[in-house]
Amino acid sequence: MTGFPRSPEHLHLLLNHLPLTGLAIANLGLLMGLVFRSRAAQVCTLWLVLLCAGSAWPVYLTGKAGYRDIRRIADEPGMDYLDEHLDRADRFTLAYAPAAVLALAGLALPHFWPKSRTLLALLAFLGSTVALAAGTYIAEAGGKVRHLEIRPKPSDAPEVQPSD
Repeated sequence: MTGFPRSPEHLHLLLNHLPLTGLAIANLGLLMGLVFRSRAAQVCTLWLVLLCAGSAWPVYLTGKAGYRDIRRIADEPGMDYLDEHLDRADRFTLAYAPAAVLALAGLALPHFWPKSRTLLALLAFLGSTVALAAGTYIAEAGGKVRHLEIRPKPSDAPEVQPSD
């Protein structure tokens, strides 16, 4: 065993599921907490939303740091997908900020204004839903860099139907 990975590429691969899969699970828990009006569930999942939304920046930074090394080993279509992935990350990683801020507000502000807790939890849910949409868009191009099985299949030439 070589120990903890130190290269940004490996760290990116380890962390990149948190702002997407982790946030999706946290969002589901938050929705359940809202539906069942459970403050305990809301608090637990608001912490998870804060953690997972906040993890978007280490994921972004490790991805950006590993960009050149991955571009060197990618095939031609992979390079295009990598460029698209980075462009999307540059434009949409900020979508995670409102989710993190709203989760933090949902944790802190109800101590001062108890009636705000449901509204803030709902706003955090909406913010994390937007972040999930942005993250899905970013990840869609990123997955295609090295995973040939999820790239679009080259279309064959259309069959020419004989005319009568």
